[in-house]
Amino acid sequence: MTTITRKIKSIDSIDSVLESVCSELAEVKEKEYPLILKVMNFKESKTLQQLGVTFGIWIKEISHAKGIGEDLVHAELKQEFLARIYVTDSENPPNESQAMWVELLYNYQIAGDMGKLERHAKRISLSWATVDQMSRYMSAIQNSYTDKGIYLTPPNPRYRIRQEMI
Repeated sequence: MTTITRKIKSIDSIDSVLESVCSELAEVKEKEYPLILKVMNFKESKTLQQLGVTFGIWIKEISHAKGIGEDLVHAELKQEFLARIYVTDSENPPNESQAMWVELLYNYQIAGDMGKLERHAKRISLSWATVDQMSRYMSAIQNSYTDKGIYLTPPNPRYRIRQEMI
C-alpha cells in the first residue's frame, strides 16, 4: 500500500500539494485500485515534554501513592482517561488507529461480548494521541488525583527550581 502524506500550512498551498500528490501517484509502480484519497485535519503528535511528565514523573508518583506497580498505573490511566477522550473524539478521529479502536469497541459493546470488549479495551495505545488529546489526558489525570488528595508535580520544568528557592 502506498501512503503519501503532506502537511498543508495554509489554504494557499492546497493546489500545489494536490498537484504534487497527483504527480507522485502517477509514478507509483505498484498501483492499487480502487484508490482511496483521504484528506483529514493534521494533528500534531504528543510532545516529548508531555511524555516525560506522564511517564517520568506522574506514573512514578501515582505508583508510590497507591502502592501498585507502574505498569498497572499506566494501564489504569489509559482505561480511565484516555479511552474517554478517544471515544469523545470518534466523530472526527485524528488517525486511523483511533478510528478502528473505537469502532471495534462499539461493535463488541453492541454484540454484548464483554470478554472481547475487555480484551480490546486493554489494547488502547497512547501512541495514537495528538498534542491536544495528550493535554486533555494530562489535565484529566491531574484534576482527578488532586481531587483524591494526591498532588502530582506540575508539568512546568521551572517548578522544582522555584520550590527549592522557597
